[in-house]
Amino acid sequence: MIHLTYGGSTAKRSKNCPGWVAASEGIPRRPAGHAARMGSLHHEVQEICRKTGTVPADHIGLVYTEDGETLVFTEDELELSETAYAAVDEMLDLYEMDDLVVEPFVQLVPGKVGGSVDLLGVNTAKNTVLINDYKFGSHRVDATGNDQHFLYAAAAIADPQTSKYFDNDTKIVFAITQPKARREAYMWETDVGAVMAYKAQFLAAIETDIVRSGEHCKFCPAEAFCQVRKQTIFADNLLGKDLRENLQQAADMVEAAEAWVKAVHEEVFMQMSRGVPIAGWKLVERDKHLAWVDKDAAADYMIGKRLPKRDIFKTTIITPTQAKKLIKQRGNKVDLTNHVVKPKGESTSAPHSDPRPGIELGENPDNLTALVSKSS
Repeated sequence: MIHLTYGGSTAKRSKNCPGWVAASEGIPRRPAGHAARMGSLHHEVQEICRKTGTVPADHIGLVYTEDGETLVFTEDELELSETAYAAVDEMLDLYEMDDLVVEPFVQLVPGKVGGSVDLLGVNTAKNTVLINDYKFGSHRVDATGNDQHFLYAAAAIADPQTSKYFDNDTKIVFAITQPKARREAYMWETDVGAVMAYKAQFLAAIETDIVRSGEHCKFCPAEAFCQVRKQTIFADNLLGKDLRENLQQAADMVEAAEAWVKAVHEEVFMQMSRGVPIAGWKLVERDKHLAWVDKDAAADYMIGKRLPKRDIFKTTIITPTQAKKLIKQRGNKVDLTNHVVKPKGESTSAPHSDPRPGIELGENPDNLTALVSKSS
């Protein structure tokens, strides 16, 4: 497949910080983590199912390899893939899609801008096109005004292989299928006019080399090295002791600072793994708990030394989540409603992007001023 400079996964970054491409030249790509590769495995299963008219259960045992790691699609992973498959089925039924195109590679600017759409659905009679993208992480991705979808839609309209599905009045549906976050797909409707406006904005942006800092910096190869990113996080957000507004400024920078620190840690590790020395840092082995060489042999040995069995062996009940999975697997009609409870956790701070509901706070803005005054 052709490697394009600007793709769907980097669309938001490219629109807001087109200079990231030049800034990232020569920086090695960070390998995907295990969780990302597991997402790719599920993506592979969904793609095969839609191309062959099969279901996820038909592919137990499928082997997938990425970056040297070999993964196997097992029954433990089946529920997640089945949830994604069912969510897409419901969506296709809702919009009465009569044609599916799986993984079309579409280009807005040949050789430069475009990418592969996970699933493109078409309802010819109702002049509707659906663009679906699979996400297998837990952090919710919103379909509303999604840059990746806008870029794919613009590319699909421009590309000869898919342009036939669009005219000026076509309704376009953006969809995110994310089974770890929601059983149903996230959907948002727009039109060709909005897509054309986005196209113009995007193409104008990538003609420049402007570097801007923001939430789009996440996963940028150059984040750990970017002076603009570092200056934006620290230069104008210093916490003072007299003004309450300073705490608000510091709170606003927390997510960006944490993301930047994580990016620096990852880059330091990767460079040192390649033999690049970083002053003040070293590679160490992660701490591991002691493990038995052979559990049965160890148990027999301790029993032989007259250690009581009741002290050697411990039996605990499985967790409620494990119990629910066991019940589903065996098809038992068991209702655990009266036997489980979700304890109330301790409160903690979290940004508004966190999906958990917020706890109501008492309104007393002077409390912070008083606290700062006492500490000064």
